[in-house]
Amino acid sequence: MKSMLRISICVLILAISSGLSANGEAIFLKDNRVVNLPPLVKIAMLNFIDFSAFNPNLALNGTLISNDTHGGYTFDFEDLNETGNVLSAVPDVEPLNNISTLDLVKIHKGLLFEDLTPLESIAADVDRSGSVTTKELVTIRKLILGIENSDLAGQPFLIRKNADLSGLDMFDFVNDYDKYVFDKAEVEGVAELEFEIFQYANVSDAKSEFHKSDISTSPLSVFIENQMISKGDVITVPIFLTGQSGDIQGAGFKLNHPELELVDVASGVYESAMMTNELDPTATVLSYLPQKPTEELLIELTFKARASGNLSSLLQMNNEYANELISDGYQLNNLTLQYESSLVRDSPISVYPNPVHDVLFID
Repeated sequence: MKSMLRISICVLILAISSGLSANGEAIFLKDNRVVNLPPLVKIAMLNFIDFSAFNPNLALNGTLISNDTHGGYTFDFEDLNETGNVLSAVPDVEPLNNISTLDLVKIHKGLLFEDLTPLESIAADVDRSGSVTTKELVTIRKLILGIENSDLAGQPFLIRKNADLSGLDMFDFVNDYDKYVFDKAEVEGVAELEFEIFQYANVSDAKSEFHKSDISTSPLSVFIENQMISKGDVITVPIFLTGQSGDIQGAGFKLNHPELELVDVASGVYESAMMTNELDPTATVLSYLPQKPTEELLIELTFKARASGNLSSLLQMNNEYANELISDGYQLNNLTLQYESSLVRDSPISVYPNPVHDVLFID
């Protein structure tokens, strides 16, 4: 799962006057005492927990901060402007990393019940309009489906430790958290500044260290009857989903089918509840977001075979995608595809694909 990243910024004490010692270190006069301090400000990244998919670089006033060999960052304190210094995080990843159906469900329920926390509201406001609306749902859903990219979703924002967000209204606030602006005088005498980093659209991780929420995760197998398919056959594959801990709040998954052409998708639900991305002829992404939670969901996919073989070799879950089913209480199930044999038990005859010819079969 995803997690958050904290940044500690250790700031040197601002000197009244300075010079250089024999070894080149800066000499500071403070309260009539002479002290030697290095001329650099150290930034250390702490609590780096499972954040490999989100490695933001830090920038000060638009210039990347140098990275040392110990995973820390430094910049020259004297490079600070007297006013208006801007600290920001620059992502170096694809925008979909860490964003999935779980975030979509959280925003959907937050809009229905108007109960997003201030931190969740900031993360959900993908277009930085200062208001969480249905537009965010559309943007994130298209991003998850791969229909459209968003230049804003997945971008980082900074929250200073112990920042007071209690008065933030999810429908009316100033969303300028993609950067932290400070004056030089603000850090005078301050031992350290601490920040937490989050992502826009990544609502499920929008919990500070003072407001953690563990999301229960467990695997969920989707069983499909295996069968032998001949080139040119038209087949319908039923996918049956049910929540393990209650009604289904949402689901999203990606299927690879390079040798199967998708002909039709039928689900028996409102068209707006089920959306698919069929732009890629070798894969299909499905997103299910009902207005009301449902006990179960049956999706029927109709394919035309471009090649012959077992269905199990022609249709598979894309394991690089966030294949999820979310049920009551934000129970998250990681979906996997399991095939069951279609042959009668103890049958003396089995049918196998011919490795030489993709139309003929061996009995």
